[in-house]
Amino acid sequence: VAYNNIFYDNADGLWISGGSGTGCYNNTIHNTASTGYAIKALNATVRNNCLWANVNNISDDGGNTISNNSTTNPFFVDGAAHDYRLTSSSVDQIDDGFTVAAETDDFLGVSRPQGAAYDIGAYEFVTGGTTFQKSLSSVSTAFLVFAKKATFKKTLVTTSVGVVGVVTGFIPYTVELFTGAYD
Repeated sequence: VAYNNIFYDNADGLWISGGSGTGCYNNTIHNTASTGYAIKALNATVRNNCLWANVNNISDDGGNTISNNSTTNPFFVDGAAHDYRLTSSSVDQIDDGFTVAAETDDFLGVSRPQGAAYDIGAYEFVTGGTTFQKSLSSVSTAFLVFAKKATFKKTLVTTSVGVVGVVTGFIPYTVELFTGAYD
């Protein structure tokens, strides 16, 4: 199962190959040079994903459940700067997702849903300028998967709002982690 991940500026987004019954939910895939999702498996479920500015959004070999994915402009906060949070203009993504029982929060740990239904993509839209800070001690591996852009390898050291977390052990990687206010 892959959920709440962000893939951007890669040759490809996410390949699902072999096996059966893979689930991919609420991922944001932006600006891939080839395919956002390449599905080469059987009985895969791909729902609530935000796919934007990819050469090809979804390639499916058939026999899979593909629904509630958005390929319309999501009006990110700042896609060029890799800030893929939704804005009030993200009308095709807000409250348009399918409920995924095993997934109860978004990329930042915000509870899903915030409105009438799950939002599409890795972020749940929050109205009213809600401030949120994720405790790094509770960050899961899936929370920090950025495809080729960054990979969580070991333990994060303590940080605060506005400071980028540092991966310790193995080869250090830069971890992009937003802490602050939603618009």
